[in-house]
Amino acid sequence: SILTPLAAPAKSSFCAKVSEISKAADALGSNAKTFDPIVKKVQGATSSAPQEIKADWKVLADWLAKMITIQKKMTGLKPTDPQMAKIQAEIKKLGADPKPDKANDHVTAWAKKECGIDLKK
Repeated sequence: SILTPLAAPAKSSFCAKVSEISKAADALGSNAKTFDPIVKKVQGATSSAPQEIKADWKVLADWLAKMITIQKKMTGLKPTDPQMAKIQAEIKKLGADPKPDKANDHVTAWAKKECGIDLKK
């Protein structure tokens, strides 16, 4: 196809972004503030995601941003603080949505097949 030569560099460029994000995520601790650069990279990569995973990548980017926002709210709180019940409800709601899991499965399979990157490690 005439599009193939154009598609290959775009795909390899996106694979490079996925690799960079994966390596940065592997190096993170558990401090929610350290996740901001990763969230920005994931969100920034949405526009260049290949069409076959673009919608799933956006689902993951949105979910990640929401989860980090929730984690930041928890910073410094004790389990007995009144705000914790509301935060726990937000986490439960996010966890009950099946879309991020399905999106993650699709993106993970795509990254392994197209980029040779194992995101499950």
